[in-house]
Amino acid sequence: MLNKEDILQLCNTYNAIIVVDEAYIDFSEPSASLINEVKNCHNLVLMRTFSKAWGLAGVRLGFCAADEEIISYLFKVKAPYNINALTRYAVLKSITNEKKKESIVSEIIAERLRVEKELKSISALQTFILQMQIICSFVFHTQRKFKRSLRKMELSFVTEVLSQS
Repeated sequence: MLNKEDILQLCNTYNAIIVVDEAYIDFSEPSASLINEVKNCHNLVLMRTFSKAWGLAGVRLGFCAADEEIISYLFKVKAPYNINALTRYAVLKSITNEKKKESIVSEIIAERLRVEKELKSISALQTFILQMQIICSFVFHTQRKFKRSLRKMELSFVTEVLSQS
């Protein structure tokens, strides 16, 4: 993930639209978001979704924050229909319950930390947390040693998949 200052530097340096996807921003520090910079950077476009932190992947809805001129261009090319009534209902119902969202985010972060700890305990893996929700592990040892480590962790679903390969 690029840091905030680097993105703002891009916005100030280039005469181009800079699009930033903040789909996972709720899993980061609140200060990481660029939402408050849109009013100052007329070429910055932020995209967000209700799929991740709000747990609404099924409704397939997101939004964009940008300068008024950019939004006017987007409205010229968007589909002629807006969101359906069920999607509208689901999103409006969800956004009135910020505590539930924060609970979901906390639960996901706790699970990510648990998985990270478990992966780091496997000597056959080199594990890195890239950003927010991304855990990257590399296998440097034999498959047999890797399977044995996974079995110790009781990750049977993974070992079953590995045993089929």
